Amino acid sequence: MSIKPIKPIKPIKPIKPIKPMRHAISSYVFTEQKLTPPLLDQLARAGAEAIEIFCARQHFDYRDPRQVEEIAAWFASSGVPLHSLHSPLYTDTAWGEAGGYCVDITALAVNDRNRAVDEVLSALTVAQYIPFQFLVQHVGMAGDELARGQLQAAQESVHRIAAAADSCGVQLLLENIPNQISAPSALLHLLSLHPQLAVCFDVGHAHMAGGVEAEFQQLQHHIRSTHVHDNCGTRDSHRWPGGGDVDWKAAMHLLRRAPLAPPLLLEINGDNTHADGVEAALKSAFAFLEGL
Repeated sequence: MSIKPIKPIKPIKPIKPIKPMRHAISSYVFTEQKLTPPLLDQLARAGAEAIEIFCARQHFDYRDPRQVEEIAAWFASSGVPLHSLHSPLYTDTAWGEAGGYCVDITALAVNDRNRAVDEVLSALTVAQYIPFQFLVQHVGMAGDELARGQLQAAQESVHRIAAAADSCGVQLLLENIPNQISAPSALLHLLSLHPQLAVCFDVGHAHMAGGVEAEFQQLQHHIRSTHVHDNCGTRDSHRWPGGGDVDWKAAMHLLRRAPLAPPLLLEINGDNTHADGVEAALKSAFAFLEGL
């Protein structure tokens, strides 16, 4: 009886290492302090490869040429790019408590809506001093129910802002926030009318609304940037990843699948910073997320 030759064993292909996502952070972590070069230095030392500036006037006053020029000089010399600018939510320096008003681009009153859009366009002038890729925009206010005429109001405002951003070489990103006009179906409707638009996918907000996976599946082909933070599903607390009950292993799996390879951009409330400081917390957060 002849013995059949043993087939050679095929070599096992090595598993490709997972490529880390680009590490970025929002200056929101310092939002109660005036944004200065030393604060930006902290973010760079902790491994931030790109930065988003949050336009709260007590923090970054986009109307103040001196502060804008100072921050522009830091970006010009640091080698760290300004990835994005977050549109203002209020016009004053105290979250609407110092005589300012909410910057609501979906306001039904035409004068209020135009005033809100003008405030966003005022922030957009920063692009004359510091180049950046994206302007992140809230559509409506947190908790809003969809009122009659509000979607049309949003369309008109988004059209104006997108056109102005495009003229500056900036792409407008709409952010999913916990309200009906920023639900994925409503955002997709706005995107269908304005092909140049895309999405900033906020993990914490998705967790509070339809669920991270459900909202990601609907928006994934439009995601160009992210906001990464944690909460317990009820309060938008912007905690460090692991400080709430978001399933980060599942969330990271989804984010790595996003076709347009967005950065991993942390948007953390400074009140949640660990005792050993922002630098240590930032390094720890990136290590935690990449290690999943």
